[in-house]
Amino acid sequence: MMCEHVEVLPPPPPNVEKSHTMYHNIRPYVPEEFRNDPLYAKPSEREGIDAKEAKQARRAHRAAMAVAAQANQDRRGRDETEDEADTDASGSPAKKTEERLNVVMFLIIRNVTYLRLTTCF
Repeated sequence: MMCEHVEVLPPPPPNVEKSHTMYHNIRPYVPEEFRNDPLYAKPSEREGIDAKEAKQARRAHRAAMAVAAQANQDRRGRDETEDEADTDASGSPAKKTEERLNVVMFLIIRNVTYLRLTTCF
C-alpha cells in the first residue's frame, strides 16, 4: 500500500561488547569449521578498549544504584517504624494489612471480570 515510502535502513553498527564476548567466551566452543565466520572474528584493539570502558561504566552505575537503593530501603525502614509508633489502638498493623489485601483482591476480581466482558472469543 505505501511501498513507495518504505526505506531500507542500513544495518546497525556492530556491538563492541558482543563482539568481544563472542570472540573470547563463545568462540572456543564453536566447531572448527565455523570459527572463521566473521561473527566470531577477533575484535580490534580499539573495540576491545571500548568494550572494557563500557563494562567499567556499567559497573560504576550499578554500584551507584545499589548504594541509592540501600539508602532508600534504610529510609523506608525508618518510616515504617515511625508509622507503627503512631498507630492508635483501633488501627493495628495486622488489620491494615488485611484491609490492603481485601482491596487488592477486589481490584483483581474487578479487572478479571472486565477482561472477560470485553474480550471477544
